[in-house]
Amino acid sequence: MAPGALDYESLNENVKKVQYAVRGELYLRASELQKEGKKIIFTNVGNPHALGQKPLTFPRQVVALCQAPFLLDDPNVGLLFPADAIAKAKHYLALTAGGLGAYSDSRGMPGVRKEVADFIERRDGYPSDPELIFLTDGASKGVMQILNTIIRGESDGVLVPVPQYPLYSAAISLFGGSLVPYYLEETENWGLDVNNLRQSVEQARYKGITVKAMVIINPGNPTGQCLSESNLREILRFCYQENLALLGDEVYQQNIYQDERPFISARKVMMGMGPPISKEVQLVSFHSVSKGYWGECGQRGGYFEMTNIPPKTVDEIYKVASISLSPNVPAQIFMGVMLHPPQPGDISYDKFVRESKGVLESLRRRARMMTDGFNSCKNVICNFTEGAMYSFPQIRLPPKAIEAAKQAAKVPDVFYCLKLLEATGISTVPGSGFGQREGVFHLRTTILPAEEEMPEIMDSFKKFNNEFMEQYDDRSGYSRIKLYSLFLAGCLTVPIIILLVELVLDPKHSMGFPKKPPVVDGGLDLDGSKRWVIAGIPLRAPLKPISTNPVKKEINDGDGDDDEDEDEQNNCATTSTTPTSEEARIPSILVCPPAPRKRKATFKCNYSGGVREFFTPPDLETLFVQRAN
Repeated sequence: MAPGALDYESLNENVKKVQYAVRGELYLRASELQKEGKKIIFTNVGNPHALGQKPLTFPRQVVALCQAPFLLDDPNVGLLFPADAIAKAKHYLALTAGGLGAYSDSRGMPGVRKEVADFIERRDGYPSDPELIFLTDGASKGVMQILNTIIRGESDGVLVPVPQYPLYSAAISLFGGSLVPYYLEETENWGLDVNNLRQSVEQARYKGITVKAMVIINPGNPTGQCLSESNLREILRFCYQENLALLGDEVYQQNIYQDERPFISARKVMMGMGPPISKEVQLVSFHSVSKGYWGECGQRGGYFEMTNIPPKTVDEIYKVASISLSPNVPAQIFMGVMLHPPQPGDISYDKFVRESKGVLESLRRRARMMTDGFNSCKNVICNFTEGAMYSFPQIRLPPKAIEAAKQAAKVPDVFYCLKLLEATGISTVPGSGFGQREGVFHLRTTILPAEEEMPEIMDSFKKFNNEFMEQYDDRSGYSRIKLYSLFLAGCLTVPIIILLVELVLDPKHSMGFPKKPPVVDGGLDLDGSKRWVIAGIPLRAPLKPISTNPVKKEINDGDGDDDEDEDEQNNCATTSTTPTSEEARIPSILVCPPAPRKRKATFKCNYSGGVREFFTPPDLETLFVQRAN
């Protein structure tokens, strides 16, 4: 008998190619263990309410009244619901075509789309057109709809950041396109290098792929970095030069855990750049009620806004949206309330601010607790989570563990995450599900477990990790703290001998370092001969400096003049600068305060003999500088 239409061998090959690690092998095994009675902590997906986050009161009150409008006719309704929630519910019911049980326009209710446009204008300072806003069942549906519109076949490519949220790889596979990866730089706190973008496009073209669009995730998922305004300008110029549509996944714009790099939308930057970029770059931006301090994942509410998209294309997108008749109507109301929450003077305002602020402040603390916890573990290094809801630590797996994974027919980080799950009940996602460089391994976990449970969870992870590393490697591993300690210890032995020899051979040098190292405006010259390495970390140009608070520093420039060194110390001042001065010199050793973990810090010391400019990697209290030839 011939295979049936739904037999596996008859299925659409694109369906078979789809992979979605967030609900993959680890999740399925976790579900099995849960059925067997094991306590599972599902940190594999950004699902705040499932991990104990309480819903905000005001939006639930509004939607409850919309779902049960007969309550509005009850004379005692004012005893159960505040007056502003009652007024808001009446407002949204008036926008529907028959209550929440009736279809809306396929783009969403016009009144809510107008509220989305008003929010965008307040946020960015530029008008938004409600006719170019579509409400969707979560941001994911909008992303899939736009990718389906763009991709014609496997010769059409989409630039996607790696590591990436697997929605993009899965959707591109489903629609028969080609994913064109561009790698984020982990040593630069997951920064983006436009040169990498150009290389990715060139390689794709060499393979016969036409790159049509570029995806950015800001703040990043799974990496948690926030794009600066200068980053966004570079990206927009690149898209203009290469004639690429830009897809801006901005669903985590409320989730910011530091003050130095706030969220700024791609649309705001693009409009501020003026013509021709503001008039010609095609941009689609996405937002959702699932993230931020709302965390209403199950409500499935989202939107996308189109800028510089031709009217005929908008008509085609509308036509396809009409196939599904209507987006989720209650979720449209959640979206409206999210973008127009209680205002000062409203009855519910104080409670709304208290609840929302409490969620964000707790997430900020949890982001720090998780980063510090990972960095205290053997063979684990983790960048600070600047935004979004995730940590993405690198796990340095010993060769024996990699070989054991091979014997078990598992990808090494899948092997590690399965062992972690079995031992602790912590369900994570292996880094291979998001993409990563060859031979480098990660895992992703949310920062969403309850704050009071976080210390126990991190202790459990640390105990497992240390036992795992001991089992598969009898050599001592390293955490970031250990790595720096070993580095500093090494600098007190053999390098001292080398420096002393160099002093004898070349008296023009001070402690083995040239007095005026080659520096250029805009950052360090990376032509291969003028690259600098700090604590084993190669620096890239231009630097993204921030200020650090000065403390008493011990400066040893090898001249034996303690009084002069003290004068130099007194003249040190905090600035926000990059090493561009021709008078810049590099010290042999500098004891300085820990720089913020988010990225490298720089500061400048003025003294009688000239100017010294320093830059430090995160968490490094004693700075050594070495010339890399």
